[in-house]
Amino acid sequence: MKKMMKVLSGKKGFTLIECVIAIAVFAALTGMVLMIMSQTIQLSKKASDAETDLNNLVQNVVQDSTKKTYGDDSKTLNMKFGSENFSMTYSTVDGYKNFIECTNVNCKNHANNLDYMSYIYETSTYSSASDDEKASYKISYWFDKDSTTNFFKCPKCDQVIQQSEIKMQCLSCGKTGTCTDFDFNKFSGSYTCPDCYGGSVVQLVKDAGGNEVPITKAPTADADLMISGMVSNAIRYGVVPQGDEDFVKDLISINCSDSVDRDVDTDWTYVPNKNASIPGVYTLTLSVSDTIADGETASVSIKLPGGYLATILSNGTTADGKTVGTTTHPYSTFIRTEDITLTDKPSLLMITGITNATRNNIKVRFYLTNYANNNSFDSDYVNEGGLAHYWFAVASGTSSSSFSVAKPRTDASITIQS
Repeated sequence: MKKMMKVLSGKKGFTLIECVIAIAVFAALTGMVLMIMSQTIQLSKKASDAETDLNNLVQNVVQDSTKKTYGDDSKTLNMKFGSENFSMTYSTVDGYKNFIECTNVNCKNHANNLDYMSYIYETSTYSSASDDEKASYKISYWFDKDSTTNFFKCPKCDQVIQQSEIKMQCLSCGKTGTCTDFDFNKFSGSYTCPDCYGGSVVQLVKDAGGNEVPITKAPTADADLMISGMVSNAIRYGVVPQGDEDFVKDLISINCSDSVDRDVDTDWTYVPNKNASIPGVYTLTLSVSDTIADGETASVSIKLPGGYLATILSNGTTADGKTVGTTTHPYSTFIRTEDITLTDKPSLLMITGITNATRNNIKVRFYLTNYANNNSFDSDYVNEGGLAHYWFAVASGTSSSSFSVAKPRTDASITIQS
């Protein structure tokens, strides 16, 4: 036992200096690890913020289906493919276009206006909607539908903000007002200007000097540039061939149940939309010249350019098939070719159920747009004279926006472009 104690008493432990050195080394390593972790956390936060900004920008670009016009603030991208020159018009809009600054001076939270609508998820208006509706539309679809969902609510401080409290400005024409003075698109969640149809409508906030400035120019703005609403100016999808005299004479035809051929008079007007990205409206006024016997009906078919879709507008169209009193209106419908991309295969605009009581001043209002890019036919063929001169070959000297075409056609009223 004494020998064992003697052996143990001869063993030495760590000295105080060695312990201090070990602690110092451990502290240094711990400091390095903490430094690395701190940088990682900062980078992670920056990445998260960047992802949030990117998501907001993508949301503005992808989900912003608002129609736009292109004015003095527009820019043009010119391109050349071989010997062909093309141009694209676009508007540049800051990423804060759809952002809101909280009116609470102690909050000043900046977020996409959809974030300020998130309270709607908890309302009965949303919860009572069908699953299909919820899957088809984003939350802005339910905004401003009734008194329970017509305000904003800050997601950070729960401040309730009425639309009348938010002052906005159109960066294109300078119009100012509250949210209610601008047009709200419930599908995109953005605002457009009712005066110039511009999509660059942003909130006005106060800078450090107390001056009202667009939120895009506020000192706290950190969103990047986005390109919005790009449309083609010169690119035309497909070429509609112009027919010869026999083809043009056959563009309008009539079929009567009593097998008697009758004359048809048509007046056409085209009104372009001042918003470049919305197609213009065609108005067809049709009359059958000769009396239609009681119990008999007539139908008129009009060939329209292949590759273009006719969308009949209910507003202003009397060929709607409705029954008013004892009179039933004619019915208009668009019959497209099986393959809409075949520009050499005309589609048909049909007006059926014409009676003697309804044979005069039948009106059909419609868009006629390219299947690929939604451009109006007159926009695509403006240099060739549009529907009047290129398609119906109306004699030179007649306005392309207001013209008449009769059936039967005479050679003198037909001018085929060379």
